[in-house]
Amino acid sequence: MAFDREAWKEKLDKAQTTEEITAVIMELPDRGPPMTPDDPDYFFMEPMLKFKPSTPTTRTTKTKDG
Repeated sequence: MAFDREAWKEKLDKAQTTEEITAVIMELPDRGPPMTPDDPDYFFMEPMLKFKPSTPTTRTTKTKDG
């Protein structure tokens, strides 16, 4: 049986107690296998940084000369 997302959303909207919400969440299907770098969408999901993030070099305190 295929997962009916709309029906699941309706059940979740109607759930009021923690137990009801937990039961609805437990109805979710298991996720598939984890993505690998060979998967076509991998780099859209886990972007790789080409450059190191830069840090600001501005000074925020003033100094006094004696």
